[in-house]
Amino acid sequence: MLADIQSEFLDDAIRDFDSRVAQIYAALEQAGKLESTILVVTTDHPMQYKSTLRIPLLMRLPGTSATGEVAENVQRLDLAPTILSLLKIPVPAWMEGQDLLQDIPPDRMIVTTSTRAARVGEEGQWIHPGSRPFGPHHLITVLYCNRYFVFQFPLKLLVSEKIKGTTSPCMAGSDSTTVDAVTQRLQRLL
Repeated sequence: MLADIQSEFLDDAIRDFDSRVAQIYAALEQAGKLESTILVVTTDHPMQYKSTLRIPLLMRLPGTSATGEVAENVQRLDLAPTILSLLKIPVPAWMEGQDLLQDIPPDRMIVTTSTRAARVGEEGQWIHPGSRPFGPHHLITVLYCNRYFVFQFPLKLLVSEKIKGTTSPCMAGSDSTTVDAVTQRLQRLL
């Protein structure tokens, strides 16, 4: 029953979101500003954050300057350099991310970090796994080609699976070769 209620709530939230985007689009069109507006539609992860779940990222650009789909792995961090590039504003050297209108390497590696969640102890107290940076309770998730890898520090592989619904044109090699390649690239980053 709870799953049905959550599913209905999510369906309602999606319909409401779609309706509001349609209202914004119509208002921009009616005001004559649609063709001079960069419209970006994205969301957060529903209900639970997992860096391996896909989320929508749609951009409507003024005029017909670019159309299509980016098949490579991208992240919301790519929005700022893309928008600055569209506005002909130099992208600062310190800014991370990739201009989505430029060629994206198919073997691009996206790295995220997280901390394992706190839990409730036997006496009802919250037990936090620790806050030391890159300790055993910190996880590093790597998206590479059509796979994701979750490492525990110091770089012990916990999970390696295919990304559901991936469009990445990069075909990773055998599992052991790919894990070795990702581990080596990650070691260079750390």
